[in-house]
Amino acid sequence: MANSGNGRIIEYDHSDLVELNSRLSSWIIGLGDELQEMEVDKMSMTSYYEPYINKPLQCKCSMTNWDLAVRNEDAKFITALVGDYVDRDFSPREHKDKEVETWGVSYTEGESIDWHCHGKPQGGSDYSFCYYPKVPEGSANLLFKDIHSDIKHWETNHDYYTGLQNGFPDYPMYYECTPEEGKLIVWDAEIMHAVPPNKPNGRCAFIGNIILTKKR
Repeated sequence: MANSGNGRIIEYDHSDLVELNSRLSSWIIGLGDELQEMEVDKMSMTSYYEPYINKPLQCKCSMTNWDLAVRNEDAKFITALVGDYVDRDFSPREHKDKEVETWGVSYTEGESIDWHCHGKPQGGSDYSFCYYPKVPEGSANLLFKDIHSDIKHWETNHDYYTGLQNGFPDYPMYYECTPEEGKLIVWDAEIMHAVPPNKPNGRCAFIGNIILTKKR
């Protein structure tokens, strides 16, 4: 186990899961692109996003539907591991249960994922994770920038999204994960992350969000 130094990003080694990696990567790559491209009104620059139907604009690679842990036992196993790690190694707020959404991405040469986050202010997740079942030599790293502490200082959401489109150039890299087959990385969902243009074909990842449900 390795972490970023403050416990907000933690890596785990599961390189022993060789057969699982082979099955899971073949399945994700075989599914390819399952989501519709998001439509954008060029006059108003408004995007039309319907969860579980459209692919997020930041995703510039193949992406499956958002239900892999329901459809695949290997994905379900990795997701269960993440839940255990969150309870053991992070400091989750008191909660009743963990809801999850999970999907897969695969890359050909030049494909990427732009800066985004899965928690506030873009989403409602508490933790996110990425598991690498297939990593060809020369695959792109997973990059992180922590800009969340300054969100409250921006006057409008427009200021934030302008910075987002530019990749938050004034903020240094917070953490950089080198993908390896069997590596699992878990992080606080509010941390911004991106994958720069990938070089080899066949880079593959299983990704998910953890949402903590309130106790009643």
